[in-house]
Amino acid sequence: MKIEKPGELATAARELATRLSDDGQTARATAIKKIPNALKKYAVLTEEPTTDEQQDALEELLPRFFYFSHYELLEGECNLTQLAQRVGSKSLVKGDETMLALLKLAGQEPESFLDEQYITRKAELQAASSDLTYQVMKYWRQNPALSVRFDTDMPLIERTPEGNEIRERVLKIELHDARHDVDTNFSTRSSGFQWFFSFLAAFSRYQGSSRRVVVLLDEPGTSLHGEAQHDFLSYIFDELGARQQVLYTTHSQHMLDPGRYETMRAIHDRATRDNPNLGVVITPVDLSADRNTILPVEAALGYSVSQHLFLGAGPHLAVEGSSDFVFLMRLSAHLTSLGRRGLDPRLSIIPVGGVGNMPAFVALMGRRLDVRALVDGAEGTKVIKKVRVAADAAGVDQSKIVVIGELDGLPASGDIEDLFTVKDYLWLYNRSGLPAVTEADLPQTAEPILRRIALARAEFDHAGPAHQLTADIEEFFAQVDPATLERFEELFHLLAV
Repeated sequence: MKIEKPGELATAARELATRLSDDGQTARATAIKKIPNALKKYAVLTEEPTTDEQQDALEELLPRFFYFSHYELLEGECNLTQLAQRVGSKSLVKGDETMLALLKLAGQEPESFLDEQYITRKAELQAASSDLTYQVMKYWRQNPALSVRFDTDMPLIERTPEGNEIRERVLKIELHDARHDVDTNFSTRSSGFQWFFSFLAAFSRYQGSSRRVVVLLDEPGTSLHGEAQHDFLSYIFDELGARQQVLYTTHSQHMLDPGRYETMRAIHDRATRDNPNLGVVITPVDLSADRNTILPVEAALGYSVSQHLFLGAGPHLAVEGSSDFVFLMRLSAHLTSLGRRGLDPRLSIIPVGGVGNMPAFVALMGRRLDVRALVDGAEGTKVIKKVRVAADAAGVDQSKIVVIGELDGLPASGDIEDLFTVKDYLWLYNRSGLPAVTEADLPQTAEPILRRIALARAEFDHAGPAHQLTADIEEFFAQVDPATLERFEELFHLLAV
């Protein structure tokens, strides 16, 4: 259907809303029904003729857009002679706009470097670049010893038939690393730094301008590593977004700030092979039904939460999972109520999501935090060895690595569940909705209790008995074996700060 007038658009919107409603697409139908009423507010502009003065006023109100992508990166060298020719013929190519913005920051044009005063112009460009480098370094923390320098050359391009030389002015952009006292071509350095510097150079034309600009960024900072992306995100909110409206797309968790959750939008392509007309839906993140779409948001939130877990002075006790956490807290509270040793209250327990993650946790967090680890023996000596090696590398004392299987009277590969007597653990197991097991059903071996139950019945979720302890805590401790309490008390003694 061809639409030429606003009135036709309103009619078309009503018809489309009716069809969508009949097809059961209520949300889209409701949104499209709003179009006719929205158009009424602009009737004076869409149905009445406008004067030249009104047209000029409307054009001033239209937003200006600044779009930057990796195609606008500065090159390590720029032929200023050819750039001046492209400016004159209005035939710019990719990257020219960024170079022109950098030159303009210094108050120069490409042709300014083609006369005898080019050395003075180069000094002015260097001064402008120093200001730009200062801005970059406020947010580029990876190597603060970097600075941008400029040089020029007049290479031979060709010789005329008469033997005359044709030379053209070339601007060279170099990166000086004061840490190693070396100069390298800008294009050979970190692609992340190239992108950051190029972006600031391109945007500098609007930096001090009163003109309002909508900044559009498509997957910005993909060449930056996680911490550098977070630094650029700070630049967007603290500098860029403080003066201009910024819209950007991303799949990276490091380019999302959970604290600004209300500003996020999820883009969900609902089209299918059977119904390609469903189109793309843009919703607040909490309304997105597509988990893949909001995965970066979940990752950003998880990263933020995990960082805040370690803000305290510590010490931190790493355990395998949630069942370890529950057993430690419940037994500690009970022993403390009896006046016996419980878990040191200064310890914060961190479930790391599996014993396989324990070496990485100790290696990374042990360098700057007071870390301890409670290691199950279910994975055998291989993981335990990795944890101990990680502790040595991070400077964590080996006495802070407690292996349950090394406690007296427990299987060498024992788990926290083996601190309970068989009677006590089966008491919890049989009340958690799992297939009942008696001590007579278990293989009479020295293996851990979890392994023996799995052989007698099947593998099961270890969290069930732990939650049952919380649900039936009074009944459990009313019948608890003294040996169970003694084993946990011994463990708490080893974990003491």
